[in-house]
Amino acid sequence: MAQATVTDLTQTRGTVGTSLTAVDLAGLTPVELAFAVLLAAGAGGLVLALGLAERRRTFAVATVLGATRRQRRRMVLTEAILLTAGALTGGAPIGWALSEMLLKILTGVFDPPPAPSRAPV
Repeated sequence: MAQATVTDLTQTRGTVGTSLTAVDLAGLTPVELAFAVLLAAGAGGLVLALGLAERRRTFAVATVLGATRRQRRRMVLTEAILLTAGALTGGAPIGWALSEMLLKILTGVFDPPPAPSRAPV
């Protein structure tokens, strides 16, 4: 049978605080980044596939009006490029702002504070 032990609040808080900040999460970053890239690529492909299925009538009308296969392909590629550029233009500043905000919030929580953000090399 296990014996119960009683400790004071200060000692327990010190133990919990030390164990939380002692965890090394450096190996988790590449896994998270890979998952994010796969998730973004999958979502982008799904949106493109659903957009093509939704525009079946538009492609039929373009074909009747005399659009060639090459012109229809360019229409789809142009839309994909514009959506990607818009997503990157909007998502990059939002991601940067969120990361800066999290660093400011977490600086007061962890001891030592997290390293300042810097551009990837």
